Amino acid sequence: MSSVETSLRGAKGYSILPALLGLGLALMGPFVFQWFIGPYFEAVAEPVAAVLLGQGFLWLLVLGVIAITLYWERKPLTSLGFRPLRPGMALLAIALGILLSVALPFLGKFVSQLFPASQGAGTLGTSTNAPAWVWFVMILTASVTEEILFRAYPLERVTSLTGNMWFAALLSLAAFVLVHTRGIWSPAHVLGAVLPGGAIQTALYLWRRNLPFVILVHFLINLPLVLIAAGILPGL
Repeated sequence: MSSVETSLRGAKGYSILPALLGLGLALMGPFVFQWFIGPYFEAVAEPVAAVLLGQGFLWLLVLGVIAITLYWERKPLTSLGFRPLRPGMALLAIALGILLSVALPFLGKFVSQLFPASQGAGTLGTSTNAPAWVWFVMILTASVTEEILFRAYPLERVTSLTGNMWFAALLSLAAFVLVHTRGIWSPAHVLGAVLPGGAIQTALYLWRRNLPFVILVHFLINLPLVLIAAGILPGL
């Protein structure tokens, strides 16, 4: 075995190269999309079409990470937190999701007093009045793809590679916040919703190590946006 090959193997004897490529897809892929590919979609397609193209790109990133996990790393999906969601845990996720769906907007409003919201353009800005089904697609996509790309994969792999759970948590949270700094996202939104929301989701994953659990919490936090678009709830 060459010294280069040896250097690409972790403590447990498996190559870290696929993990590094998986981390590149998980952490850098959304950044590249948000700052480069997304704006291209916005320039060449109608707003709703641009949104749907973007959601498709995020799902492709997830499929890439899963393919690396299964066929290159030869790890089971449990290594990404794919575990059964038992009834008690599901009820806990529902309770937390509802609680946070109420709490985070209030926190955002409080922070907005310090950082007045700025109006911006972008796909989400132009799709504010989009049909409820478009919002449902966006929220479902975010709930699944963000929890895999920013939580499950980097938290598991960086912890495995470095032995430092806190470093893994800070790295994934920093990447999550950075991606959400483009477009209509004001400082109030980033500091009042994205940062605390990302930190809470990170803590919840590390607590339960259960991907369906954090996906359900994430989905319920954002569900009011669908209900507002559908006219079921009043706008904020």
